[in-house]
Amino acid sequence: MIVQVIASGYLKKYSGRNTSLASIEIHEGARVKDLVALLELPEDERFIVAVNGELVPFGHALKNGDQVRLIPPISGG
Repeated sequence: MIVQVIASGYLKKYSGRNTSLASIEIHEGARVKDLVALLELPEDERFIVAVNGELVPFGHALKNGDQVRLIPPISGG
């Protein structure tokens, strides 16, 4: 199946093409954690994931055509 990955900020280097948007092929039944592993995101990176505009846990099951957004933490003062 194909999912669209939208990576924000420094996370775009993990999107598969060093861009903010990429189509990624992943096996049927994959979960967010499988996509994270496929993209080789370091385990110590902090980020949140939204699928089709909703925040989801890493155990969320993906479907063909899902839009997955990787969002880095925001800090400031």
